[in-house]
Amino acid sequence: MVSPVRLLVFLSLAATAAAAPPMELWFQAPAREAKDALPVGNGKTAVLVSGDPKVERLVSSAGDFTLRIDWLDGDRPTTDYRRSLDLRDGLAVTTWKRGGSLITTTVLASRADDVVLVHLLAGMPGALGFRATLEGKGIASIGDRAELLLKDPSTPSAPVTRAWVLPFESEVEPDGNSMVIRGEGEAMIVLARAPEPAAGEAWKRLATRYGGPDEHPDLSKVWAGALAAHQVKHRSLMDRCTLDLGGHEAAAKPTDERVKAAAGTRSDQDLAALLFHDYLYRAQTLQGDPPARPDTADLLVSSRNDVIHLLPALPAAWKTGTAKGLPVAGGLTVDLEWQDGTLVRRAVHAPAPLKVRVNEGGRESEILAE
Repeated sequence: MVSPVRLLVFLSLAATAAAAPPMELWFQAPAREAKDALPVGNGKTAVLVSGDPKVERLVSSAGDFTLRIDWLDGDRPTTDYRRSLDLRDGLAVTTWKRGGSLITTTVLASRADDVVLVHLLAGMPGALGFRATLEGKGIASIGDRAELLLKDPSTPSAPVTRAWVLPFESEVEPDGNSMVIRGEGEAMIVLARAPEPAAGEAWKRLATRYGGPDEHPDLSKVWAGALAAHQVKHRSLMDRCTLDLGGHEAAAKPTDERVKAAAGTRSDQDLAALLFHDYLYRAQTLQGDPPARPDTADLLVSSRNDVIHLLPALPAAWKTGTAKGLPVAGGLTVDLEWQDGTLVRRAVHAPAPLKVRVNEGGRESEILAE
């Protein structure tokens, strides 16, 4: 029987998918190189998710640690494999079938709670089994029950990596510097990297916030609450700037196949919008230098000589579309809507009201940005 909490989470995700155009990268094979792994980050901590059904590795983008998940039945064949990154929700989801059971792993990096969460779910009772290990810079050890630690004792002020391995129904088994879960249906790993005492308090803080003051909180409630809080924060970032160029039927094909088919052309307009959102996602969630900016926005709006040019180089394949929050010089943003290549609505927004000049199809005018 599906729990009310899990059903509520499912319905929330389904409603979101129905209300918005596809904003998902998806593939039919695990990542074999780091550049192909799916990133999740909260601006402080980011991990790259390979989606390997034999040995999953969540590698810190900064190279500080790796959370390794060895599937106990990883030598058995898998079918129906799929891995995806939902850009609007900030969720890396991998699914496959093995031994008759669907396995689903969901990874997120929460801004709301400053932790990385890994949720593992089996479609059949008792079909979940894995060994979790922390690797990387420092000395790995076992902390309190269900806790993995990675710490550099030579530098007390250095950040500490902690991971709590939490089965929903059974018990976790220490095994050397690893934690093992067997015969489970659902589990969660809570990972925090921060100086002490913040790192050590991460799980207690999360459990109290969403599960209440009980010593043994309802993990379903903790997961559902943390997921919802993460989505609110992440969507508030991604919804500031959006682009819809239509052609959503192309999303039925894997992203790598679409990229290969559209190479050198702009024929897949939905792919252009997807890659634009991928750029925004990476720029806002990952540390370090921002990724290369695509030219998508420049084809829709540009600023030259204090004049904002609207649809200056609209590709012929992008006949109809909408855009919100496209940035231009001076801290301004632009909303656009066009049909059959003709602009039908535009708005320029500014932190404070001011007059700006815009060029629409060669005609210049002055409008109020507010």
